[in-house]
Amino acid sequence: MTYTEKDEISYKLLEHFNRFVKTDSLDFHEIINHFEFRQLNKKEMVAEARKICNYNHFVLSGCLQMFFVDKKGN
Repeated sequence: MTYTEKDEISYKLLEHFNRFVKTDSLDFHEIINHFEFRQLNKKEMVAEARKICNYNHFVLSGCLQMFFVDKKGN
């Protein structure tokens, strides 16, 4: 991920945060240091069954699908 892509992502995340709570750029700079930026490929798994997910995800573009499988495999 290039520096400009990360800046664009950071700006979009700041816009999203500001919808709920106003943050200045200094506060946001401290917050953004706790984020890990990832770019996923199509059909790539974000989380797997029976594994603990320790992350929250913020999707900037595209969409995610969630599937649940019962004990019978349906």
